[in-house]
Amino acid sequence: MKRCQIDIRRNPKRLCKLEIKPLTPMGMISTFPEEICQQLLSYMPLSSLATLASTSKEMCSYITDLAMDSQLVIRPINSWIKLKQFAKIKGRFVEIGMLFRAITTLSDTTQKLSTIEIFLYELEETYHKICEDISLGFAYDCIGLFLYKFIADWDDEALVRTFELINKLSRLKERVDKVLVIPKHGTFKNFERDVRQFIQEIFLKKAVSPDQRSLWLSLVMEMYPEQQSRLLYLLYGPLLSNNGKCTGMIDWDMLTHCYGHTCPYSNLQELANIVSLMFSSKRFRWTDHTMIEFFNKLTRTPEPWCLENNAKLMYMLGHTMSVKLLQAKLLSEKSAEFSHIAYHLAQVLFKLLSTSLIMVFNDL
Repeated sequence: MKRCQIDIRRNPKRLCKLEIKPLTPMGMISTFPEEICQQLLSYMPLSSLATLASTSKEMCSYITDLAMDSQLVIRPINSWIKLKQFAKIKGRFVEIGMLFRAITTLSDTTQKLSTIEIFLYELEETYHKICEDISLGFAYDCIGLFLYKFIADWDDEALVRTFELINKLSRLKERVDKVLVIPKHGTFKNFERDVRQFIQEIFLKKAVSPDQRSLWLSLVMEMYPEQQSRLLYLLYGPLLSNNGKCTGMIDWDMLTHCYGHTCPYSNLQELANIVSLMFSSKRFRWTDHTMIEFFNKLTRTPEPWCLENNAKLMYMLGHTMSVKLLQAKLLSEKSAEFSHIAYHLAQVLFKLLSTSLIMVFNDL
């Protein structure tokens, strides 16, 4: 078979019929009909759309219009919910955050917050499906991943405005009021779990740095200046377990009653870590007196703790803080209280040393 060739020398007029259109900022995509263009882009991964959006202002505007169409970004999630494909669902929310971050690079904070509000409104139906078919905590985790990618490099002022927006849209303060205003702790166990999961999954666990985590925590704590110790216990206190499985419900009695054994260190670890962060963070602007006063309130929440649990938390906060707490007892002339807590602190250290020695001898 002979190849079909065009000899330019024999057909010079052939070139005159070829019209070369100058490319627009949209590139070759501008040569396709609108319907075909949308269809092609709908098959692209969101991460690729985010990269494409950075090529020109016109392309960014075009992809922004597509991204605001909930069917394009959310549609695949609904099928994954039925199949319980958790990794794909989480990955999609991460990609959505990256896409929205790319298309709003040149936008001001007000426009970016408007984008968050529009997306959360469009997400409402899918959000309810995730809650019903998987869990409420998983739904919070997904929204937190979206925000984590979208607002990762924002400054403090923008983050504060983001918190205010989420607080307003979710009616967070009203929900926290319901569990803190009631004098009796544990009255609304499910609501307590809901508040804890929401604040942790949306804000605290997704913080990109300790400084950002302390910012989120300070904004939450500022809403309740008189009940900060109870709110911190609500967020980081030990959880109830049933047959070795965590229920997500807050155990308000574990630290107050010893029942012949004390609270395991693992159940105090998160609480100790966040208290250490609060004590060291400049965002809280706490003096030594303020820190000691907060520690004393915390170890009386909801009722006075077992002294050995008190001593364990003191030990986990480190040498410097332990010395300051013990000195405060002496200076306030609470010699009996000082002797009790010093005794239990010595017991804690002795048990740790004994355990270490046993492990060493077993390895010999």
